[in-house]
This record gives sequence, structure tokens and C-alpha cells, in this order.
Amino acid sequence: MSIKNDFKAIKEEIASDEKMLTGVFRVESFLRKYKIPFILLGVALLVWFGYMGMSDYLREKNATTSTKLMEQIQANPQDTQAWQNLKDKNYALYEMMKFSKALSQNNTNELEGFVKSSNPFISHYANYEVATLKKSFEGDFGEFAPLALLQEGFLALQKKDRALGLQKLEEIGNDSDLKEFANRIGHYGL
Repeated sequence: MSIKNDFKAIKEEIASDEKMLTGVFRVESFLRKYKIPFILLGVALLVWFGYMGMSDYLREKNATTSTKLMEQIQANPQDTQAWQNLKDKNYALYEMMKFSKALSQNNTNELEGFVKSSNPFISHYANYEVATLKKSFEGDFGEFAPLALLQEGFLALQKKDRALGLQKLEEIGNDSDLKEFANRIGHYGL
């Protein structure tokens, strides 16, 4: 019986080895058949990882350069070369710094130039600041609309036009953080 069991075990082992070799030959023939697409996929992945690495490196280098230029401008705001370099390297930061400078100086003419900015935040903020300086609230204020309505209502109440003031304060949405201030101003008529 022992020889029969040994023979059976050897037969099963040979069958499993045969299945494994068949699987290996299938994988090998599959790889041989699709060798070119696998190589192209590998090259494409290497190129993509290289591109991503280079892109991150260039973005970091641009950020470092922009930071140095910003520091130069803060140290010497009259450095026109630094302003021009910043404009060429990072226009969004250049525009934000110019806008900040115009805000700090309450320069209405420069602020009016930013109303047409491609950056919607700067455009809306500039429009709001110009309206505040001129005390004439017309135009698109975007995310600053509740603040503009609050200010417009307050100014109307100061001019003793209670109906217009309350109307403007009521236009502020209930979901706005300023609604409570608007209610207080309308109630107390400050």
C-alpha cells in the first residue's frame, strides 16, 4: 500500500507541477505577445513621473523667486525692476501686491483699475472699496454684497432716510453673518 500511496503522491505532484508550468508558459506567451505595449506603458509612466517631478521643481523655484521679489518690493517699494520681474514671474501675486498698495493708500484711481481685474475676488473687493470711498453703491460686489448693503443701509439711516435704509438692511440674506448687525442697526436706527 505504501508504494501505491507514494505513486499517487508523485502523480499528484507531477500534475501540480504541470499546471504550474502551463501557467508559466501562458504568462510568458502573454508577455511575449504584448511586450511592446508593456514597454511603451513603462516608458509613458517614466515620462509622466519625470514631468510631474519637473513640474513640482519649477513651481517651487517660481515660488521661491516670487517670494524673494516680494521681499525686495517690501524693502524698497520704488524698485521698478523688482515690480516688473514679479509681474513677469507671478502676475497673480503682482496684482495682489499692487491692489494691497492701492488699498493702503486709498487710491481711488488705482482701485477703479482693479474693478476690471480677471481675479473675481480682487474685482469685487476693488468695486466695494471704490463704492465705499465714493459712497455710491452700484455694481457687482460678489461676496462683498452683504457688506455693501449693510454700509448702504447705514449711510441712508445717517442721512435720515429710514425707509431706504431699512430696505437695504432687509436685502441682506438670513444666511449672512451680517444679518444680526443689520437687524441691530435697523432696530436702533444708529
